[in-house]
Amino acid sequence: KAGVRLTPGPRTELRATVGERDGGSNAALDFHYKITERTKLTVTYSKILETSQERLSRTLSHIDVNKENNDLIDHSTDLAFNPNTSPFSIDNQTTRTQTVRLGVQGVRGRNSFSINASWARQEVRPSGATDTIIPVSVQFLRQLSTRTTFNLTAGYERSDYDDGQLDNEYSSSAGLTYRLSPTVQAGSTYSY
Repeated sequence: KAGVRLTPGPRTELRATVGERDGGSNAALDFHYKITERTKLTVTYSKILETSQERLSRTLSHIDVNKENNDLIDHSTDLAFNPNTSPFSIDNQTTRTQTVRLGVQGVRGRNSFSINASWARQEVRPSGATDTIIPVSVQFLRQLSTRTTFNLTAGYERSDYDDGQLDNEYSSSAGLTYRLSPTVQAGSTYSY
């Protein structure tokens, strides 16, 4: 495996890696650009052969703590941490997964927002079954007080399975989080 990290300017970062595993190539590209000091664009591409357990382990390596409110975040996106960022389920199969992600994250005063879209194709080994999933999500957070945060999320996911099944899933949620102490939070979320 070999890689390079380039920082051509104070607002731009590019990381690329290539390698080989089990006779197939693996590649990853991460592009981060600060549109403004408060708005960031992220574009990623990956083509990886892995098990779902390896995918989960890789995702857990991105976990970090937001120093302002002690929330768990993904340090590569500064968004709330999600342990299963892959749209595919956790199972015991080896897959070749190709993913393209596009995201915009921003902060305006006490408001934070993110808009994310991706395209992912998973080929199960050795059967060759292929599933394609396209999720899109929008998230809004508002710091109501030093201890209280309101969040609102909406999402859409299109799943095209190898067996010809096509699913369209819509989701939304709203919630409040209250910080009881520097290390303890309580919250309530309604999801539909």
